[in-house]
Amino acid sequence: MHSNIQRNFIFGDEWLYYKFFCGHNASDKILSEIIKPVSEKLLSEGFIDEWFFIHYTDPSYHIRYRIKIKNGDFIGPVVNILNSYLKEFIIQELIWNVETDTYKREIERYGENTMQISENIFCLDSRIIVNFIEHFNNEQPFERSSFALRLVQFYLDSFELSILEKLHFTESLKNAFYKEFGSEKEIKKQLDKVFINNQQLIYKTLSSPISKTNHLTKSIFNHKKDIIKNINSILTIHKEGVLQTEIFNLLSSYIHMSVNRLFISNHRLHELTLYDFLWRFYKKEYFNSKNS
Repeated sequence: MHSNIQRNFIFGDEWLYYKFFCGHNASDKILSEIIKPVSEKLLSEGFIDEWFFIHYTDPSYHIRYRIKIKNGDFIGPVVNILNSYLKEFIIQELIWNVETDTYKREIERYGENTMQISENIFCLDSRIIVNFIEHFNNEQPFERSSFALRLVQFYLDSFELSILEKLHFTESLKNAFYKEFGSEKEIKKQLDKVFINNQQLIYKTLSSPISKTNHLTKSIFNHKKDIIKNINSILTIHKEGVLQTEIFNLLSSYIHMSVNRLFISNHRLHELTLYDFLWRFYKKEYFNSKNS
C-alpha cells in the first residue's frame, strides 16, 4: 500500500529506535531512572520533539523506546546522553542487551492522516505513565489497576462517548477477550472476587474528577489538555468523513497501547479485567440514569 507519509525510519533518520532487554523486575526502574529523566532532558535541551515506549516479549522481554529528533545534527548528543544513563544499568546487568532497529509505522492500523496525531498521543500517554510509575506505591498493588481504570475512562470521555456507547464499547471488548481466553466461567469467577473486594475503591476512583491534587490522577491532569486537543483533531477528521480507520478501533488501539505501557506483563488479561470492571460500572450508571 502506497503512503504519502514516511513509513520506515532507519537508525539515524528522524526517529531513533532502541530496544532494552531486561528482566521484568527491572522494568519500572528503567522507566523511572532512564527513560523518564533522559526524555525530559532531551526535551528541555531541545534535541527531540517527542518520544514513547512500549513493553514487548518477542523474542524475549524488552522495552522499546522511540525518540523523534529535531534534526540530524542532534543524533550524537542524543546517543551520548542516553549512553551515560545506560552504562550503570548494563554494568549491574539490569539491562543485558541494547539493540537499535528500524521504526516501522503501523499506518494501516492508525490511519495515514492520523498517524502523527497518534504518535503525539503515544508520547503524552508515555509521559503520563512514567510519571505515575515514579510515584507508584508497591505496597498498594491495586493502585496500578485503579490508575488504569481512570486512564481508560479518561480516553472514553475524551472521545465523547455517551454512557450507552461506553456500555456497548466495554461490553464488546470484554466479550471478545473472554472468547480469547476460552475459560470464561473460571476467569469470571476470579474477576467477581477481585471486583467485590475492591468495589468501593473502583467506584470512588471512577467517580472522582481528574485533578492535580489527587495523587492518582495528577499525571493525567498534567497532560489532559494536550491529549484532548489531539483527540479533538481526530474527532474533526471523523466528522468530516475522512478518517481512514474505524473510530472505535482507533480508540481501542490507544487503550491497548496504554495498558501495555502501564503493566509489565499479562497485558491482555489486564485489558479484560479493565473492560469487565468498566462495563459493570457503566451498567450501573446507565440504569441509574434511566431511573432518575
